[in-house]
Amino acid sequence: MAFRDQQTLPTIQYQGKYKRIGYSYPKSYLWQNSLWISYAINKEDIAVTKLDLALVEGPLN
Repeated sequence: MAFRDQQTLPTIQYQGKYKRIGYSYPKSYLWQNSLWISYAINKEDIAVTKLDLALVEGPLN
């Protein structure tokens, strides 16, 4: 299951020596029956994705 991929990735806005295109620094947190995932986009922006665990079918292991 993928929520973000190369097709949803915006272009880099600012050039930088150590910047790479892509998603990085993911962190996740379970809260109120949801999985919250935060991550950097191209090392420029921060995004948050919420996954409602009640809507997930099958085992979560």
